Order: sequence, then C-alpha cells, then structure tokens
Amino acid sequence: MKNRIRQIPFKVRLFLSFLLVIIIIGILIFTYGSFFISDNVYGRAQREVARNINSAWNEYNNEVENLKTVADFVSGAHCSEYRTNKALLSKIKEKYKIDYIVFTPAMPDEKITESTRPRAETRIIPVKELKELNNNLSDRAFIKSKETEMAKKIPASDLKDGLVMEATASYFDVKKQEKGTLKIGKLLNRNSEIVDKINSIIFEDQKYRGKSIGTVTLFLKDIRVATNVLTFDGERAIGTHISEKVYDEVITKGNKWRDRAFVVKEWYITAYDPIKDSKGNIVGILYIGRLEAPFVEIRDLMRRDLLILLLISTLLFIIISYWISIAIDRHFRQMTAAVKQIANNDLNVRVSKDTGITELNILAEAFNAMAMALNEDRREILEANEKLNAANKNYLDMVGFVSHQLKGILGSIVMNIYSIKEGFLGEINEKQKKAIDSVARILDYFESMVKNYLDLSRIEKRELEIKSSLLDFGEDVVKIAIQHFEKQAQERDIRIENNIPSGIKVFVDKGLMLIVCDNLLSNAVKYGVKNGSIVLSYEDPGDEYFRFVFYNDSDPISAVKQDMLFKKFSRLPGTEKIKGSGIGLYISREIMEKHEGKITHESTNKGNRFILLIRKRST
Repeated sequence: MKNRIRQIPFKVRLFLSFLLVIIIIGILIFTYGSFFISDNVYGRAQREVARNINSAWNEYNNEVENLKTVADFVSGAHCSEYRTNKALLSKIKEKYKIDYIVFTPAMPDEKITESTRPRAETRIIPVKELKELNNNLSDRAFIKSKETEMAKKIPASDLKDGLVMEATASYFDVKKQEKGTLKIGKLLNRNSEIVDKINSIIFEDQKYRGKSIGTVTLFLKDIRVATNVLTFDGERAIGTHISEKVYDEVITKGNKWRDRAFVVKEWYITAYDPIKDSKGNIVGILYIGRLEAPFVEIRDLMRRDLLILLLISTLLFIIISYWISIAIDRHFRQMTAAVKQIANNDLNVRVSKDTGITELNILAEAFNAMAMALNEDRREILEANEKLNAANKNYLDMVGFVSHQLKGILGSIVMNIYSIKEGFLGEINEKQKKAIDSVARILDYFESMVKNYLDLSRIEKRELEIKSSLLDFGEDVVKIAIQHFEKQAQERDIRIENNIPSGIKVFVDKGLMLIVCDNLLSNAVKYGVKNGSIVLSYEDPGDEYFRFVFYNDSDPISAVKQDMLFKKFSRLPGTEKIKGSGIGLYISREIMEKHEGKITHESTNKGNRFILLIRKRST
C-alpha cells in the first residue's frame, strides 16, 4: 500500500491535496452556513411570533375594554331602564355581541362597593351557572373531547364548562332605590369571531399553498374552545388538546412558551401565554402560531443557493488547483530532467527561472547556482585528477623501473654473498661469517621488499594478469612456499607443521598464489614468537569454497586493529622494530579477489589465523 502511494505522480498528489483541502473547507462552510441560515430564519420567525402574540393580547384586551365600557354604560344613570326593558337589553347584546347581562340585587346585609370603573376578567363558568344564565349557553359551551397526534393524553372527558370574558360593575337603581352588581360577559367557547378577527388583523388572511400562514386559539385549560386551526377534515379543531410539553410548561408551571410545536397536523412556530383570572389562577391559554413550512422552504432555498454557490466555487478552485498542480509539476519535471542530466555528467544544463511562482524561481536560481558550482568543481577536479594521474603514472613508472633494476642487481649481489657465505669462494673466519650473515639477512629483506613493490606496481597499473591452471594446492604451492622460509624459521626456532593434504585440486595462478602464501609465511616467521609454531591446515565447511588456514603462535590482533591489516602501507602499532613494507597483506587480498576468493583473519587465545577461501571449480 505504501509503495502504491509513493508511486502516485507528484502532480496527482498535489492536486489531491488541494482537492482535499477544498472539500473540507467547503463542507465546513456549508455546515456553518446551514446552521447560520437555520438560526437566522427561525430566529426571524420567532421574533415575528413574539410580536404577533403581543398584537393578539392587544386585540384581546380591547375586547375586554369594550365589555367594561358597556358595563359602565349600562350600570350608569339609565340603569333602571335597562333593568325593566328587555328589548333594550337585547339591542345592547346584539350590538356588542354580548352573551349575557345579569343584574343581581344586593342582599340586605350585603355591602356593595361603588366603583368608578368596572372590573373585568377571564374566568371559567361551571355548567350549572351557565344553565342558570341561559340554556343555549350551556349547549354552546359543550365541546366533545378529541384526540390528535402528539397531543396530551388524558382520560376521555367532554367539556361542559365555559370560558368567559366578563366585566363586573356596581349599579344603583334610582327609581327602585336598589343597589346591586351588574355582570356582562361573552362566552368564548365556539366564539370563532374573536380568533378570526385576531387572525385577520395579525396575518391579514395570508395563505401558503392554500393554508392560512397563521393560527389563533383560545384554550380552556388545555382544550381548544375557539380556534381557526383545522383538522384533516377541514373543520375547526375545537375539543383538541395541546401537547404534553406545552401543557407542563404553560399550565403546570405558568410559564410562556416560545418554540416550534406540533399543532393538530402541522408544525408551527408558536407562542403560548397563560390566561389568568382575577385571583391569578390559570384558566386558559392564548395561542398564536405561524406555519413553519414557509420558513423551512426559505431555509432550504437558501441552503440550496449556498450549496450551488459552493459547488461553483469548488469547481473553479478545482480548475485553478489543477492548473497550479500542472504548472508546478511541469517545472519540477524540468528540474528532475536537469538533475538526471547532471547525474549523467552534463553540468552545463540550466532550468528556467521564469516560472511565475516566487518560491520556484528561488529554487531554480539555487539549482542553477548549484549546477554552476558543480561544473566549476568538476573542472577543478578534472584538472587536479589529470595532474594526479600524471604524478601517479610517474610514481608507478619509477617504482616499476627502480624495482626492476634493483631486482637484477640484487640477484647478482645475493648470489655472490651466499657464495661467499657457503665458502664457495674460499674459507672465511667466524667473524667474517657473522658479518656476511648480517648482510645476507638485509639483502633477503631488501629482495622481498623489491619483489613486493614490483607486485604492487603491477596491481596499481592493472597489469596483474591471472593465468590459472588446475593445481594440487598442497604439493604445487604450499610445500614450495614452506621451502622458501624453512631456514628463516629454523633461525628463530619456529616449527612449521603442514597438515594440508595432497590431492586438493584448485584452479589458480600458481605464481600469484605463491606470492600470497609467501606473504603469509613471511609474516608468520617475522611476527611469530620464538620457539612457537606455524600450523597449516585444511577445512571443508561444505560450501562453495576450499578453506586453507595459516596459523602462527603470536600476540592476538585485537578487533580494533584488524581493520588496518589489509590496508596499503599499513603497519600495526608495536611492530615498528620489525622490518616490513606494509603492503604484503594488501597485495595478497588483491590477488585473492582477482581469483574470486577471500582472505580473512581470526584471533585466538595464543595466536592468529589467516584463512584463504578459494572457490571450488575445475576451470
């Protein structure tokens, strides 16, 4: 999965990054915008409903004031006429749409307080009192209870009491010299005129898809007694109940309700205010509601417009982002191609600095400066390399020439010295013999060093040619190498033990492999302890290599010093007093690698093991 992600082109990854950011920002803007629109629309609706309920109260209170005015008029100077003239009272009722006018004389012991202004209240009249006033009123007050969706669940009980708007005044009948109390009232049960009037004033009979945008209701407790809310049958929803939540808040707690509510069959933005009698008891509710659907439609339209705007903006941003991604990718591709040209040693390549993007321009300038610096450095390196190659050639030519010349001269000198030493040119005394032995040892070291330098020269010049043949490693290489150093080992009382069996066939260059074995035995004799041992052995690990081990008793070489063993001109600390060129093991490693083999080192408790790994093959 990670590899697949890495293989996605840069421009695609850049474009997808832009796209992801744009989508996230778009979602956040739409989410916030939707909440903002909803809050704004519903807030506006709630504010309108709050104003509407105030207007409804004004109209309701006007009705109350009208009753008080009529009560004041009837209880005034012409009180006697109204008490005796029923026709006149009927005109008053008809004109002001009053349901009852009752004169109640005071009892002998009853005190009637004369008031300058009538009192008014909304109260509940029991069915018995309604019948005493007028049987027609009790019939009109009767409302059958109906259940609706989401309404408060109550035991089935029909409404018989009446909710009345009533004004009370004291009167004094001058003719009869009687005092009493006048009550004038309107029964609100089934009184559609009041709610329709309030609805007309507030909502101006506006419609939304055939429905009134506003509703007005008067409740007796929790039952609708006058309303323009319609049922599914198109009838006024008289006898239906308010919801449980509204009941608890308004009737039980006496608070106002300002929120959305489900009214019979629709959702409305509503306001419910408790109606109280003169004693402060809650007798009903005045309700105003605005149909929620128009506000939902406005909200949805605004959300749709916001979404369309966001989609158009997102599309534009996507196009711009894609164009930017292509532009950036084009310049990065140009820079990538330039880097590949530099990798192919074309340091004259340059990239355009006019990208239209400040950061890319800076990057291009830095890249061009780097290319120029690399070009200059390469020129200086090439010049220095030419000088170094010339100097190295001169050095190798000199080493080869001097070593070759010295080899011939040394050969004659060594032969003559050994002729004198062995007495072939006449007898020599003991003192002369010691001097000749010293010279012979120095010449042996010198001859070995010259030989190593000749080998080094061949390696450095890449003139080391391998002429392999199938040999018996023990007979054709190891035994010959031992013969070269037997005398030196005897002089240091070092015993050479050869455990490499005959018959192990290896495909190697005999001369080069003798150089390797000579170097290992020379080091074993020089650096081994006196009276110690050199043990040569063969191991077969069962893999693709023959394993030949050259062990000698000596100071173990620590792991820290092992890294220095096979380096050119490297001498281990503590061996400075022993003569050596420091290139023997380096030459040996180069020869082994030319044979596709290895030379390694292992330390033991009492000495060191050098291991030759020669690949098993016959050709």
